Amino acid sequence: MVRAHSRTAWQKGVASIFETGRELLAAKAALEHGEWLAMVESELPFGARTAQCLMRIVGDETLSNTKHASLLPPSLGTLYELTKLSAEDFAAMTQGWRDPEDAWREM
Repeated sequence: MVRAHSRTAWQKGVASIFETGRELLAAKAALEHGEWLAMVESELPFGARTAQCLMRIVGDETLSNTKHASLLPPSLGTLYELTKLSAEDFAAMTQGWRDPEDAWREM
């Protein structure tokens, strides 16, 4: 039971990062020029740099591919660094990654 709960909690971290990024993109699109930064500074518990990282992550086609979702770490910094990779480099790097469900079964 602990493993199933831990797996769910782990994946919620990834989902939260993507949900926050999508909400920020939508807010930026809806606000007038110059209002977005003021909104970030007054309404969010993080700054503009973190907001930009979140938006870059959610805008990355490779990371947004649902086939990778279960393999992604719930780490803003790591996900942001992954956005810097080309599609070819990402594929090469993740070639050895295994689905966490398989890893849980082996424990």
